[in-house]
Amino acid sequence: MKYLLLYLFISIINLEANELSWVDEQVAAIKPKRIGVSKSDILSLKDPFIIYKTVEKIDKNGRKSTVLIKKDLPELELSSKNIEPKVKLILQAIMNQSVLINGKWYKLNDKIGRYKVIDIKSSLVILVYKKERIVLSTDNQNTNLKFKN
Repeated sequence: MKYLLLYLFISIINLEANELSWVDEQVAAIKPKRIGVSKSDILSLKDPFIIYKTVEKIDKNGRKSTVLIKKDLPELELSSKNIEPKVKLILQAIMNQSVLINGKWYKLNDKIGRYKVIDIKSSLVILVYKKERIVLSTDNQNTNLKFKN
């Protein structure tokens, strides 16, 4: 009886080992670095969207009808330069001389994209880029919610 249990135990372990080796093979198959589409290929693509505009037409009998016409849009020139997308900056917390903006902590003189943190007050943060200033505040305009600074 002992030998039978021992044999069953060893065969179960052997089956489990075979299962794990299959997983290892699958992981090894997806490990090599995959090469995506190049920037030049992406920039050479045409806009996939077709935009229509509505135009009212009057026929010979004076009846009005609305017709959808494909709207011609000027081609946008894309460059391979790094274009910084506009991201909404959300001030989430101020603690001492640190601020939590969009889930990341910053301190004085740190850069957030192209903006630099130049001042941190108890309820606001001032960011600057060239002559452009952004003030992020914890003051809440919603009267239903109350925050204490």
